[in-house]
Order: sequence, then C-alpha cells, then structure tokens
Amino acid sequence: MKRGDEHLALLEAAADAGVMPLRSPCPAGCKFCYEYHMHKIFPAVKLAKIPTYDDASFDHYMDELQHAGQIAFPVSPVYFDDGTVHYSSMSDPFVQGLSDDQIMRLAGNNDARGKRLYLSTPGNFLEPALAKRLTEAYPDTFRLGLSAMSFDEEMRPRLFKRYVSGAKLAELVSVLRAPRLYMLNLGFERTLADLEVIRGAVAKSGERASVIITYLHYNQLHGQDMADLAKEACDFSELAAYLVKHRERYESFADIFLHSPPDAYVFRFRNMLRALLRRYEARAGDVIFTSRGAAPMMRALVVDEGIDVVDVSDSLGGTTSFTTSLTSTNIIAAIEAMLRERRADRPLGRILLPSSIWWINRTHSLDGCSFEDVRGAFPDLRFELIDIPMEMRRYRLTIDDGHAYHNLDVQRTRALRRQRDAETLAALGACLDEGESLTDANFIRRVGDQLASGSQQVTYFEVLVERSDELPATVGERRAVTIAGEPRTVVRTQAYAARLNGSAQRELYQQLFVERTPAATLRARGPEVAAEVDKLLRRFAGVERAAVASA
Repeated sequence: MKRGDEHLALLEAAADAGVMPLRSPCPAGCKFCYEYHMHKIFPAVKLAKIPTYDDASFDHYMDELQHAGQIAFPVSPVYFDDGTVHYSSMSDPFVQGLSDDQIMRLAGNNDARGKRLYLSTPGNFLEPALAKRLTEAYPDTFRLGLSAMSFDEEMRPRLFKRYVSGAKLAELVSVLRAPRLYMLNLGFERTLADLEVIRGAVAKSGERASVIITYLHYNQLHGQDMADLAKEACDFSELAAYLVKHRERYESFADIFLHSPPDAYVFRFRNMLRALLRRYEARAGDVIFTSRGAAPMMRALVVDEGIDVVDVSDSLGGTTSFTTSLTSTNIIAAIEAMLRERRADRPLGRILLPSSIWWINRTHSLDGCSFEDVRGAFPDLRFELIDIPMEMRRYRLTIDDGHAYHNLDVQRTRALRRQRDAETLAALGACLDEGESLTDANFIRRVGDQLASGSQQVTYFEVLVERSDELPATVGERRAVTIAGEPRTVVRTQAYAARLNGSAQRELYQQLFVERTPAATLRARGPEVAAEVDKLLRRFAGVERAAVASA
C-alpha cells in the first residue's frame, strides 16, 4: 500500500470513529512542548507521522464524515500496538494546511450535530477575523481553548518559535464566547498582568473566561533556557492567597484554576485516598510507590503508620513529577532499590501501585511495558493495583484548594497526627465538643444519636494546623490551641463518616473502638461475630489505629 493510500485509510477509520487526526509532529513551534521529545527519551515510543491535509484528502475525510454521520473531534491519539507506543503530537488545529473555508466546513459539521467542542490552540496561527467568523456563525458550538501561556511581549519569543504579539492575542480573546485560557505562572507580577489583559479582553465581549494557571515544566532535552524560565515562576502560595483575598476583582471570570503542585491534589483528595487504602485493606508492611510530587503529602496525611511511601522519579529528567510520566521500568528500578535498602527484620507486605501509571490502552506505560511486566520481574512479591478514580485524575484545583494547601503547616499537622505526648493530646483535647472522644489515631470521634431507621451515624474529624489565620483557608471549625508553647489556629474538618446498622453492630463498635475490647476477645464469641469484627476493622482502618493494630 502506498503512503497516500495509508493516509486515506487512516482518515476513513478516523471519520468512522468521529475523530480528526492532526498533523504530527506538530509544527506550531512551542518551545516548551515536551511531547515532541517523547520518542527520543523512550525507545518504545514511535512519533506518528501524520501529513498535512491537501484539498483531496480533506474532501475525502469530509465525505467519510458525512457518510458516518459523525462529528470531527480533533485528537492526538496515543495507543499501544505490537510492542510500540504510537504517539501523536498534541497538534494545533490551525496548522493542518486547511483554508478558512475548510475550517468553517468542519465547524459547520459539528454544529449540525449539535456538538460543542473546544479546539485547543496557542493562537499564533488563528486570525481574530476567522475566530470572529466562526463564533458568529456557530455561537452555540464553536469554542476555543487558548494556550496563550503569556501575553507578556518579552516572554512570548522565549516560549514560541513563531508567535503573534500579546496585543493580537488579546484581540483574539475578545471575539470568543466562553473562552478557556491556559496560562503559565511566570512570576507573580507577570501572572497578575496576564489576568488583567484577559479581564480587559472579555470585558469587550461581555463573556466570562475560564483560566487555568500552571507551572512551566521542562525535560532533559529542553535546554537551559526553559529551565531558567521555569525558575522565574513565583511560589504559587503568593498567587493563590492573592486571588482568594481579591476574588471580587475577578468576578467577571467563570473560573480560575491552578494546575500545581501535585502535592496539592493529594491534600485535596486525602479523604478519597484514605478510603481507597481502606478498600484495598492497606496495612503495616505494605509499600506504596508513587510520583515524587505526590509522595510527601501521602506520607504526611494519608497513610497510616507502618506503611511506607516510596517516591519514584520519571525518565524525563526535568521537573515533571506525575504518575502518568512514570513507567514500568522506573517502578522496577525503584523496587530493586527498596529491596536492597530494606532491613531484613522489617517484614514486607504488598507492593501497592497506582493504575494511572499504565494509562496507554489502560494497560501500558510510556516505555511500552505493562503492570504484568512489573509483577513478572518479582514473582515472589505480592502486588496490588490501586484504581485511581478519574474524578481525581481530571480535577483542576480551585484557588481555594490552592490556598488551603499552601496555608497548611504540614509538619505541625503531621506531628498532631503522629504524636501522643501530653502537649499534643492537650491541643487535640481543646478541639473536642461535648460527647466526643479522641481515637488512638488522633482523629476526633463523634457517635451520633440513633436515627429513626435504627442506624447510627459515626463521624470523624481531623485537625489541621494553618500557617496563618490572617486569610483562613480550609473549610471547617476554627479553634485556638497551644502548640510548642505558641498560640496557633487549627481547623477541625470532617475526614470520614459511616453508619452503624442495627443494635448488634452498634454494640460491637462500642466495645471494639470506644471501650477498646481486644479484637481477639470479641472474635472468640463465634464465627459470625468474628466476621463482623473484621468488617468493622476494615471500615474504620486509619481512624481507629490501635484497634486495628491490636488485631
């Protein structure tokens, strides 16, 4: 089959699936793009070579699209096949060799099917006049996700090989409906200046923009300029606090999200992660392997004592610290290092691994290897694959999420969770309300009244120490306590809740956790009681540490 025939076959299959292959490698010239380097860093990755469209190939694609009755959804597919990771660049839809009229035909096809799509572009190859034409012709379905990165005239040539001015980019924003902008935090003053440009642009249209602010990442092949540029970014804590304090200034925005740091996601979803560990019955001796970005907060606030967290670096050799950039090869090397360093007198339980490492086809990582390859490398070890919910993987941090994370005194909070000395217990005791008690895991326990249904609500609260009470962050009840001889403000916020059903379960819970009757004593009453004890231990693992440990 000739190359032309291969391309037409690709277009036919894509049209039938309702997707539009984009030119790869992407010629847009974004200097910060690290997808272009994937095939150079990972031998198993093959960068797809998808050519530009000409009149004949575009007409053929449109005919097939009409025949299939499908939308045209621009994608950059990544899939595993026959030992190879086929990787396409996240290409700019406006550098595909299409004329303005052809782009209008594509948008019209999607509009006819009532499908609203966000096309993603840096905006350097899209004229405001065409954007206005598309917006006016298809006001309900044409939307743009603009990876503007910065409007700063000094920054733009450092970010893009081919670029338009910040002023022209702002003009583009002003003609869009519900624009979505992806921006870099390149310093506190620059970021605020960028937000002012956006605010002024949408004021002309009366639209509300959604803005995502992220950190500039680079890999080992980017060169020193990208590394230097990344270092110019300010601490997100200053930015998050400012946006929370002055939120009324940005009321014309639909949303402002923060895409950094990874640890903040762990903090935001700490209760979900604790619930996952309960579901998988994580216990002392187990070892969790995760990204170096997520590991510190996992250790501080999520895992119970006796469970180790190992941070793993990816092969990109830069600032990336996500589970999706980790590979089976990275995990195997980390396990080997852990086994060499682990003391012989420390029993090893299971190896717990997040499923998000193997995101390609839901089976493979970027090195073309699978979870089964990791398991096969250590046949004598026990493994558990933790299914990470998509809710967590797709979430964007709000400015309140970001400020709550940055205002958290992690070390003080960890000490309150781990220590049982008189001063710690006194500080936690000051957070108790009437009828509440403290668990041996330093959570506050509240056993509610019996409900009409016969069940009973049990609620647990955790105590967080904030760095500053000038601008409160975490949602919850604030209490004044003394920690290390200093007055501090802490927040008690709900961590877990469950219902006890029936008098037998309520009584067993009372004996096991409140009265601290040894689990073995209760199990001796018979197999049915023993099964119920085990169920309670699993349900309340992490918040009732002593009872679980004694079991």
